[in-house]
Amino acid sequence: MKNHEYHGCGNVGKWVGMLFGALGVATAFLMVYLMNGGWLIGLDPAIAVGLVVEIFAAAFLGERAGRYLCGKGNPLGRAMLVGVGVAFGSIAIAVYAGTIAGVVAHPSEFFGNSHIGVLNVLSVLFFPLFMVLFFGGIPAAVLGVVYGTLIHVRLQKLNPQ
Repeated sequence: MKNHEYHGCGNVGKWVGMLFGALGVATAFLMVYLMNGGWLIGLDPAIAVGLVVEIFAAAFLGERAGRYLCGKGNPLGRAMLVGVGVAFGSIAIAVYAGTIAGVVAHPSEFFGNSHIGVLNVLSVLFFPLFMVLFFGGIPAAVLGVVYGTLIHVRLQKLNPQ
C-alpha cells in the first residue's frame, strides 16, 4: 500500500475527491437556492459543519479510492462504481456530522423535551440522511460516475500500460 502512496495514486484520488466534494456542495447550494433560497437568508451552523465535512470526507474516501484503483487493468466500470461509493459515502458522513452538530448546537430542543422516545431518536438520526439521499441521490450518482471516469483516466496516465 505504501507503494501506491508514493507513486501518487492516493494524491490523485484525494485531490479529485476534494474537487468533486466541492462540486457536490455547489450542487446542493444550487438545488436549495432554486427551491426556495434558504441559504441566502441564513446558514445554520449544523449545515455549515456538514458542508465542510463533505469536502474532507470526499478527500479521505477519494484517497482510498485512488489507492484501490491504482492497479493496472482496472476497468472503467469498477472506477465508476467506486466513484459512486465515494459520493454516497461522503454524503453519509457529512449528514451524520451535521446531524450530530445540530443535536449539540440545539440540545434543549432534543434533550429538554419529555416526549422524546426511541422512535423520535431514530427519526432524528435517519430522517436527514433519507431526505438528503432522496433529493440528492441523482446528482450524487452523476458526480460519482464522472469522478470514477476522471480518476480512471488520471490513473491510466499515471500508470501507462
